[in-house]
Amino acid sequence: MAEQRTPGSESTSPAQERGTAQEVSTHISATARHMGETASHSDVQGRPQLEGWEQALEASLRAKPLTKALGREESRTRVGASTYA
Repeated sequence: MAEQRTPGSESTSPAQERGTAQEVSTHISATARHMGETASHSDVQGRPQLEGWEQALEASLRAKPLTKALGREESRTRVGASTYA
C-alpha cells in the first residue's frame, strides 16, 4: 500500500534520502564485516577440535576394524556358531 501524503505535510528531500541510504549502507557493511570476523574466529577455534576428533576416530578404526566397530563381527560369529553346532 502506498503512503499517502496530505498537502503541507513534511517530506524528505532527495539529499536526506541519500544520507539515510548511505547510513543504511554503512550499517549493513559494518554488520557484514562483523559477521565475517565472527565466522573467521569460529573457524580458527573449531578447526583444531575437528582435527582432534578426526585423529581419535582414525586411531579407533586402526585399533579395531570397521566391521567390529559396527558390531557386525559379533553377529557373524553367533550365526556361524549356531550353524555348525
